[in-house]
Amino acid sequence: MTPLPPSVDAVLPPPAVMARFEMGMPALCTYPAANRFVEAVGSDDVLRALRQRRLGTMAAHGAALSLQVAVPFCERRSDVHACTRVLARRHACAQRYLQGLRTESDVALAAMGRPQRVSRVHVGGAAPLFLSDDQLAALLSLLRESFLLSADAEVSIHAAESLCTPARVARLRDAGFNRLDIELEAAGGPGGRAARLGQLVQAARTAAFTSVALELNCDLPRRGGASLAQDVELVVALRPDRVRMNRQGGAALRLPATAAGTPPDPSSPYDATACRRAALERLLSARYQHLGLDEFVLATDPLAVAWRQGRLHLGPSGLSAKAEGDVLALGQSAAGRIGNIAYRNVDALSPYYAALAGARLPVARGLALSRDELARKGVISGLLCQGRVDYESINLSHLIDMRRHFAQEFALLEPLVQAGLVDVDHEAIELTAMGRWFAPTVAAVFDRELQRDVLRNRTACID
Repeated sequence: MTPLPPSVDAVLPPPAVMARFEMGMPALCTYPAANRFVEAVGSDDVLRALRQRRLGTMAAHGAALSLQVAVPFCERRSDVHACTRVLARRHACAQRYLQGLRTESDVALAAMGRPQRVSRVHVGGAAPLFLSDDQLAALLSLLRESFLLSADAEVSIHAAESLCTPARVARLRDAGFNRLDIELEAAGGPGGRAARLGQLVQAARTAAFTSVALELNCDLPRRGGASLAQDVELVVALRPDRVRMNRQGGAALRLPATAAGTPPDPSSPYDATACRRAALERLLSARYQHLGLDEFVLATDPLAVAWRQGRLHLGPSGLSAKAEGDVLALGQSAAGRIGNIAYRNVDALSPYYAALAGARLPVARGLALSRDELARKGVISGLLCQGRVDYESINLSHLIDMRRHFAQEFALLEPLVQAGLVDVDHEAIELTAMGRWFAPTVAAVFDRELQRDVLRNRTACID
């Protein structure tokens, strides 16, 4: 089998296939999921992994580092980031938080040593633009002082539509951000919205951002088919480099559709599958290419180029042309992975500051990945990023016989093969053109804990 190139002529799966697999598709982004982490893995384990990186006892030693920076503050309630946001009206709290990020960086660097080359920085969380322009510039300045950012480093920020202005977009570029993700608000908004968003996209192009994305939240409460269609038409007219169809409002809570798939919920206020299908058809007709994980890009975007060249990668902030490597988490609720230690920081400010006061990393819980879990991570990443996994690559990287090691998973793939989602031969697993739309469903077969959840759920239903 040869890898399938992204096609602007891609055809959506038949409605029956989408109804069977679409609604239960898991929100697989990183493996393992944070809800598998345990409190037994904490700050000491992460510091030990950082020291191992410094001593060169890990294979990733010398590889570029990624930084995941979380800003938890938000001025108003919203339907997303509900569990990790900090509602705040006064912006004075941000200055203390910036100092906390500096302290956290110092604690980590004391363990792994300086300098540390960084190839990716993502600033996300509840509402990063809660920080003022000067504070965002100070944030990147302290990261440059602490780390060695590569000349071609990808520096991205997640921006809420309501907090963006053309002037702010220009200042973000001046501060050093080169990739901008603007999250559209769910319910239409007041008049003149199209003009305002057009000004934002044009400001980003004028400022020479490498890539600009508009994000649609499909599963938020009160989101209806007409609202989604309206936003898709607006996005197509603005023609950003990337379009992301976020489904974190509901997909993260659903069990994965495995062999049998999950039919749509008849109690839904609207036919979600039909609405999403119409939205996806519109994006394809506008000559956007589907890369998987609900990510659509123009053919000239660096992500499209990276996939054609077989070097697309997956990290905490989504698809990227830059290799993830180790990920250092900075800030409340940020997630990271150093070597085989995956972890997440505390979800509240008080314990965050308390840990830093004691010169400890603010780790809440984590997981020490076994060889089996690292192999699963490699398979899942390959399916999500490239749509293909070569057995030889996994065998050599993890010292296993993939067909024998994952014999049970290969058996679970059979119904998906029969459904036309995936091809399996003696060399590789590869998604079909139709299967590309359901990459998380196929990849979920190799997530052992998700499969256990499905089995447990079915057993409970029988009882």
